Amino acid sequence: MAIFATAAWIDPALRIGAAILVVAALGVSCALAAWPVLIVGFAGTLLLLIVCGPIENAIQGAIDRRQGNGGDGALPPGGM
Repeated sequence: MAIFATAAWIDPALRIGAAILVVAALGVSCALAAWPVLIVGFAGTLLLLIVCGPIENAIQGAIDRRQGNGGDGALPPGGM
């Protein structure tokens, strides 16, 4: 799950909240038997997790290299 486990500076509570929101929305669509909505939501979630994760990591690595942080996504010793 690349989106929920990316750069170290993202608040863990934000990642947890986003995961809960996605799971709750998919659960509600299952409960209502809204299968087209469920399929679109599931496909969109997979698209974000599989396709956008590597893109996000590449952009973050380029930013880190430009700032001299080594490109590993970690913060420098002094923070931001």
